[in-house]
Amino acid sequence: MIPRHLKLKGFLSYLDPVDLDFSGFDLACISGSNGAGKSSLLDAITWALFGQARKLDDSLINTRASDKTAEVIFEFSYETNIYSVQRSKTRDKPTRLEFFILREEGAAADHNPTAWKPLTEKSVRETEKRIQKTLGLDYETFINASFFLQGKADQFAQQRPGDRKRILSSILGLDAWEVYKARAVEQRKSAEEEVAALDGQLKEINTELAEEPARVARLKELEKDLARLSSERKSQATAVESLRRLAAALVEQRKLVDTLERTFKNEKLKLDRQGELVAARQAERQAYQGQLSRAPEIEAAYQAWQAARQELEHWEGIAARFREQQAKRQAPLMEIESERSRLAQEQRTLAAQAQAVDATRQTIPLLKQGLEQAQQALAQAARQLERRTALVEEIRLHHQAQADAKAENPRLKTEMEELKGHIDELEKTESSLCPLCGQALSPDHRQALLLELNAQGKSLGERYRQNQALLREFENHLREMEKELSGLAQAENALRQQTRAVDQASERLQQIDLISADWQVNGEPRLQAATRQLAENAFALDAQARLAEIDAGLKSIGYDPQAHESARRAELNGRAAESGVRQLEAARAALYFIFVRWQPGSDLDTGISLVAYLYCALVLLKKVVGD
Repeated sequence: MIPRHLKLKGFLSYLDPVDLDFSGFDLACISGSNGAGKSSLLDAITWALFGQARKLDDSLINTRASDKTAEVIFEFSYETNIYSVQRSKTRDKPTRLEFFILREEGAAADHNPTAWKPLTEKSVRETEKRIQKTLGLDYETFINASFFLQGKADQFAQQRPGDRKRILSSILGLDAWEVYKARAVEQRKSAEEEVAALDGQLKEINTELAEEPARVARLKELEKDLARLSSERKSQATAVESLRRLAAALVEQRKLVDTLERTFKNEKLKLDRQGELVAARQAERQAYQGQLSRAPEIEAAYQAWQAARQELEHWEGIAARFREQQAKRQAPLMEIESERSRLAQEQRTLAAQAQAVDATRQTIPLLKQGLEQAQQALAQAARQLERRTALVEEIRLHHQAQADAKAENPRLKTEMEELKGHIDELEKTESSLCPLCGQALSPDHRQALLLELNAQGKSLGERYRQNQALLREFENHLREMEKELSGLAQAENALRQQTRAVDQASERLQQIDLISADWQVNGEPRLQAATRQLAENAFALDAQARLAEIDAGLKSIGYDPQAHESARRAELNGRAAESGVRQLEAARAALYFIFVRWQPGSDLDTGISLVAYLYCALVLLKKVVGD
């Protein structure tokens, strides 16, 4: 495998896109400081090819990458082909892997997409397997054969003998011989199985050839039996045909016998029905004569029923006018009831409002007491918070002084160290020139200068120690003031709560005053008016007048419900007389048309007598309905 191009973006220390072209050199040395990205180049190659590097996938993403994505594109040549691997990983998302092979050598420079044929499989794992199969290397073989990992130069030597053998075999391509060996064994096994199958077929053919004379003799015997059986079959077929014709003749004779038997049964059944019909006619005659003997009674009951029908029709007419007038009462009644319901509902609503107003008024003393207590607590909290402003200002001044002291001490320390250095130089120097100003330095001048520098150092030291003591004092005092200030925070919460309580109580008292005033002006007069109207029935006066007029009209109609009901019962009880009259007329007609004009065996026999009977029934029905 020979690298051609390597592109990185957002990978480890490479935040911005980097394009490394390997075609311009044959040998390279990579140098740089720690963290510059030397090993990252090799990690990019192994991560692109095998998905493995010194770190996990999300750890490979540069923390400053705006799109939170690491991407590596590695282009290499292998044998006679050029390949490209593109692997990218976005934080908390799956890895994307693409594998291509170059179709045309001339299109590699401009990376024309149409010049690359995709070799990507369905999943990342399958694509990685295809890359390993194409290279003939896995990650472990690659890092032992191509380069040493950082800090693992002896990794191959530390491998077990079996692993070293496997890695060397993979590097030298010896694993191909194992494949060849497996294929040769498989081909030999298939050839042996094919030879064994051919031997079996050959044995079967030889066995069949040895049985040829016996099978020829058996064939001749079977042909003789076939000729004999064919002759017997022809004679048997002639006999079967004769029996078939005889059976057909017997079937025809059987049909004739069945027809004669059915004719005999039908004639006998007709004779029996004639006898039954004569007996039935005699029974009907006796029944009809019995009905004719009750003719006066039936006709009297029928006349009474007709009179009851006329009486019922009279009362039905009066009832219709009464119901029509009665229906007119519904409109004023509904209007009266609606007004009564409205007034009753208004009275109940106003009574409930009156009770609510009284209950609200009873809470006024408690609200006033609560308001007074809240105002007292509010005043107490306000007095406590008066200290807060001064305390905050005092804390601010202490913080300012503390900051000044903290800022001054480093400067004092630096000046003291400089003075100490000057003093040490003066004490150590033996030159006649001053090491500080370069002027002539006499013993007296040296001694005076040392005294002056020591005095300055002592003054600075005292100032430094004073600042240290002041800082400790400030720390203690600040803690006390902050503790006091935290206690005032509770007072501030109490102030807000009591202010809210005072506002709520005041607002509630104002609402109660408004509710009481509104009730006295509007609610109480309305309650008294509704109660008076309900007690005196002084509502819906127009509807009450219309109702009185309608009631007067009902009295003038003269409707008697009891007489109407009596006529209805009489008509209902007399309906049986109508059925009796119809039966009487039917009996008369039947006696005339059937028993006078009809005789068994005459021209008016079964069918004609039945038509006459139906005609008589229709005539009788028209007569009864007409009456």
